[in-house]
Order: sequence, then structure tokens, then C-alpha cells
Amino acid sequence: MAAFSDKSFDFKGYQANRPRYPDLLYETVLQFHKGDRETVLDLGTGPGLSLFPFAYQFKHLIGSDPSEGMIGQAEQAWQAWKEDQHDKNKIQAKDAKFIQGSAENLEGIADESIDLITAAQAAHWFDPNKVWPEVYRVLKPNGSVAFWGYGTNYLPRHPSLAGAMRKFMSSTDEDMGRYWPPGRELVEDLLNGFPFPSNSSCMTKWDIDSATRIQHTLSSPGIADLAWTQGKAPEEKFRMELVRSFDDINGYFRTSSALSRYYKAHPEAKGQKPDMIDKHVEKLREAVLQERKGGAQADGLDDDHVRVAWPLGVMMIRKKT
Repeated sequence: MAAFSDKSFDFKGYQANRPRYPDLLYETVLQFHKGDRETVLDLGTGPGLSLFPFAYQFKHLIGSDPSEGMIGQAEQAWQAWKEDQHDKNKIQAKDAKFIQGSAENLEGIADESIDLITAAQAAHWFDPNKVWPEVYRVLKPNGSVAFWGYGTNYLPRHPSLAGAMRKFMSSTDEDMGRYWPPGRELVEDLLNGFPFPSNSSCMTKWDIDSATRIQHTLSSPGIADLAWTQGKAPEEKFRMELVRSFDDINGYFRTSSALSRYYKAHPEAKGQKPDMIDKHVEKLREAVLQERKGGAQADGLDDDHVRVAWPLGVMMIRKKT
């Protein structure tokens, strides 16, 4: 989380280049949620991109983030998101507010006032021993919690290039992996290591039987199973997939908090052109084009575009009435 609090962090670049979650994810969460649809709270909201789609189902949106920079971006992004919607008349949300604060200390939010609590690509920063009691406090009876995240990106038509796609976005990379802060491996493993709460003297109404995990198959901790891309397994539907230009991939790699930490340790490397990401993406592009010449499907895309996917994982639990 420290990288996002750094004043030099590129918040606008983060907002522009991070992938958006698919409708399937929101449908999964809403189908799981059995409570009212008054207020949703998104923890670690960043620029709010994961929160806004709930505006079609909930009347009040709240985003919380410890970074002042992210909160400033969220307020601007909310207005831009509303203007960009084609069916504005279907938006249910009457308001959206963004507050600076940690998930472990939700001061200012009343007891049992929230229907749905979410966290997108953020739970790996949380302290489970502190966040669950606070979430329990503000969650209404029959309310739900949904934490989700995505692992390291890959190219569905080019599974042999999975290692190259992990270069700047995985804690397992031999060069850049050391620059990821603790917790990265947890989200790469689709939150499998993040525990569900248990009932105790201060939390007596968790519906333990409702605890659910849905995720993309992993071949090993933190590594997406790509057997489906070769027809050796059923299609993995719980994923994000987008057509991206190689310039987009370049921009996405630059949202890596490991890169931010690398540049702090090696300031002489920042500002070089072409820099290490430029060189890496160009090699990646050349490898993709070479595989297409060898028969890999191009899906009708030109030489500057390719399909990119991210494995998704969500964990959900309800509070009893």
C-alpha cells in the first residue's frame, strides 16, 4: 500500500490502464447477496472503478481508501463515469462519497449501516484480525461481504509467453519480484490464503455455511492454469479478457507498484528512453507476431493488438439476520 501513498505514484496512469471487471463478477456477487440494496461500501476503493457499476443496483455508494491521491481521483472518476453511461436513467445511486481511511478503522460509518461490503484487488493489504471485526460492526444483518482480486495476466492465444507476461506483474519473477511489497503473493493466489472470519464472542452472527470461493483454476500457487487455452480443459469463464494494444500493455506494466519501488531504489533508470518496459514489450510483440506466423490465432486483430486475460477469484460470506 505504501506505493499508492507515495506522492510520485501515477494515479491517473493507474486509473487509465487497470482492467475493468466483467459483468459475470458483478452478477455473481449480486446473486450471492440476499439483503437490501441501499448502501454499498468499497474498501481500498482506489479511483473507485470497481464501485461504480453498483450504482445500477444500490442507492448510496461509499468508497474508502487510505490514499489521499486515490480519493481525489475517485471523486473526478465518479463524475466522468456517470457522464459516460448510455443508460443514465437506470442509475439508482442518489449519491457517492469517498472517505480517506483504512479498512481496519471505519470511523464515521455507523454500526449496522451497510448492506454490501466489497474490496477489489485490495484485501491482500488488509489485516484479517482487524478488518473482520470492523466489517462485522458496520454490516447490517443479512448483509454480505465480497472480496475479489485478479492474478497475473496472460495471453490466451500465446500460453508459451506466460513467463514474459509475469515479468513486471508477479512476485515470482526473478528480477522484479523482490520489489513487490508483502501481500502481492496473496492476490496472485486469488486470495486463497486470506481467511474467512469465524464466530466469536464479539462476532456471533457470521453465516459460516455461506462462505464461498469462486475462482479461475490455478496450476500452482499464484500461477493460472492455462490448459484451457490449449483445449485440454473446459474454458475458464472466471477471468477478465480484453483486447489490448501493445501500448496498452506497456501502460499497464507501468501501474506495477513493484516498478514504483524499483525506480525509488534505482532513480538513474527512471526517464530512460527506451526504458526496460519499452524494450520488454517490443520483444513481447515480436514473439506474438512470430507465433502468429507459426499458426497461432490472431482473432482478426492487427499486429498491434492482442487478447489479454487475468484470472479472477472472489470470496464471499453473509451475516445472519
